[in-house]
Amino acid sequence: VYGTDPLDADTDDDGLSDGDEVNVHGPDPLDPDTDDDGLNDGDEISEGTDPFDPDTDDDGLTDGDEVHVPGTDPLDPATDDDGLNDALEVALRTDPLDHDTDDDGIPDGQDTEFIENAINGLSDDAFKDESPGKGLRNALLRNLENAERAVARGQVAQAIHHLEIVRGHLDGCGATPDGNDLIVDCAAQVQIRDLLDLLIDNLST
Repeated sequence: VYGTDPLDADTDDDGLSDGDEVNVHGPDPLDPDTDDDGLNDGDEISEGTDPFDPDTDDDGLTDGDEVHVPGTDPLDPATDDDGLNDALEVALRTDPLDHDTDDDGIPDGQDTEFIENAINGLSDDAFKDESPGKGLRNALLRNLENAERAVARGQVAQAIHHLEIVRGHLDGCGATPDGNDLIVDCAAQVQIRDLLDLLIDNLST
């Protein structure tokens, strides 16, 4: 009926018997990785992840990637509890297994480092009227460094003030940037603005 091999207890060699797949857990007994997330069904059951959901904790990394690549917890969207989810940390080159990647005493989610990494990853033509764009990039980075120094001194309100100054220069881009926006590539501007909002929110709570 199921197309499984009656002479093989585990037709798809995923670590679950055909009977358990059909009667207990429900994954496809002919597919070792039912949700195609890089983690076979047997390992999903042993890890406690959902064999029907490629990203059990909804952090943006597949269960297989979490287990096999950075080694993050596929059941916890922010493995190191630093205020940044695992996928964001991987994308922005902070360590999802270390709550303070640069060992400066500030948790990654309250540190400007992840935004600095994102800004440094932008092409020069993302910035307004700059060729090669270093001046405006450096202006943004200087304000972020001022915010980081304020956090290190415990002056959170002052840090948020510096971040809001930066955000004021990234507040356009529905369809076009505002006249005072320093980043004129709309996708890039929205990305950096969202990261600033995340950092402000993390510092405010």
